Amino acid sequence: MAESAGLKSEPKQQRSRLSQAKVVTAARKLMAENGYDGFTLQQVSAESGVSIGSIYGRFTGKDELAHFVHRTLLDEMDAAHEKLISDPAWAGMPLQRMVPLLFDRIAEIFRANAPLLRAFMIRAINDPVISETGSKSYWQFVERIVALLMTRADQLQSENPDQIFRYCLMSSYSTYGNFLGLGSTRGEIDQMSWDWLKLETNCMLLAYLATHGMQSVQN
Repeated sequence: MAESAGLKSEPKQQRSRLSQAKVVTAARKLMAENGYDGFTLQQVSAESGVSIGSIYGRFTGKDELAHFVHRTLLDEMDAAHEKLISDPAWAGMPLQRMVPLLFDRIAEIFRANAPLLRAFMIRAINDPVISETGSKSYWQFVERIVALLMTRADQLQSENPDQIFRYCLMSSYSTYGNFLGLGSTRGEIDQMSWDWLKLETNCMLLAYLATHGMQSVQN
C-alpha cells in the first residue's frame, strides 16, 4: 500500500513543479516585455496554460510571484558571477590583460539579464522587498569582483587599491546600465553600438588604472 501511494504522489509533485516552472517562465517573459505594471496574473495564466486557481494555489498574488521571479533571477546571476570569478583562466594573468576580459564578461551578464533587471529596478522604487534583495545582491557582487581584482593589488602603485577597483566596477556598471536603460522604460540607447561602448569602457578603465601605476605588460 505504501509503495502504491508513493507512486501516485510522485507524478502529482512532478506536475506541480512543471506547472510552477511554466508560471515563472511566463511571468518572466511578460515582465521582460511589459514591466511589472504591464502584466497581470490573467496574462500569466493565458501564457503558461496554468489556471488562475492553480496560480493562486502557489502564490498569494502578483507581488509574491514577482518576488519569486526576482529571487530566481538573482540566483541565476549569482551563479553566472561565480562561474566568472572561479574561471581558471585568471590564474597568473596580469591586471592589464585581465581587466578588458573580465569587464567584457561582466557587461555581457548584465546585458543578458537587462530586460528583467529593468523591470525590477523600476518596481524597486515602490517595493522594499525587491529594493533590499536587489541591493544586497549587487553589493555582494561588488565585493566578490573587488576581491578578485585585489589579487592583483601589487600591480598598482597605490595605497588604496581597494577603492580604485571599486571605482572601476561602479563606474563601468553605471555606464552599462545607462546604455541598457536600467531605471527607465526606454530600453537600450541606439546612438552607439554595444561593442563600441564596451571597448571604450575598457580603454577608460585601463587609462585610469595606468594613472595609478598599473604595470605595463609587453605584448
